[in-house]
Amino acid sequence: AAGCQAQGNGTAQKDAPVMAAEMQGGYFTSVEATPTLKTDVDYYPDNISPAQINALTLYSMQHGMTALNYYMLFGGTNFDGRAGLNVATTYDYSAPIRECGGVGAKWLKVKAIGEMLKAHGPALARAIRTPIKTRGAGKYIQVGARRATNGDLYIFVFNSDRANRQSGRFTASAGTHRNLSVPYQLAAGDFKILYLPANAGAAADGQWLPEPQHLPERPTDIPAEVPIRSVKIRADE
Repeated sequence: AAGCQAQGNGTAQKDAPVMAAEMQGGYFTSVEATPTLKTDVDYYPDNISPAQINALTLYSMQHGMTALNYYMLFGGTNFDGRAGLNVATTYDYSAPIRECGGVGAKWLKVKAIGEMLKAHGPALARAIRTPIKTRGAGKYIQVGARRATNGDLYIFVFNSDRANRQSGRFTASAGTHRNLSVPYQLAAGDFKILYLPANAGAAADGQWLPEPQHLPERPTDIPAEVPIRSVKIRADE
């Protein structure tokens, strides 16, 4: 992600909001490289997967970013020219909404974050990073916290193991929320937030965010496929 703070007269405004103008949900395709777009399957390279865009976004929120812009959210092609030398005209970038308009697992992650922000966005944007002490979290589990102005607590929990699911329980204390026994189940590379109201006395009183979403109903009345009978290729000089 490309992050920045407001600048004035050559001096950083340390209290200004932190923003990501180009939150990297994907990457460009080089000429002659395998495109990230595959129209017949919900396909993502490992390094720009649904888990990656979820983890990158929540990690940014944990560390205080309050303005986020995906690059790209909706993929497409720049038919007028290339972005740079050896960069293909496609701007699909393995985007949550693909160039063909399709959506899949990656879109579900972004939709879930959007639904979370509808309810918690203003509180998270003004939340203050809060020290949190944990015991028994395991070497792959990273924990952070932010506290809203009304006392609500957001505990950020990340499974840094990109290959294996992690589950267990840890004890956490942050401010007035003391000795919370927090059970967790995280897929490989997964990142979740435990939201606890100010008066919550146990993890069971909270809510895990973002909540899972469902794909839209697929149309069944669709036109027949159009076969491509010939293809011409011209080398990029």
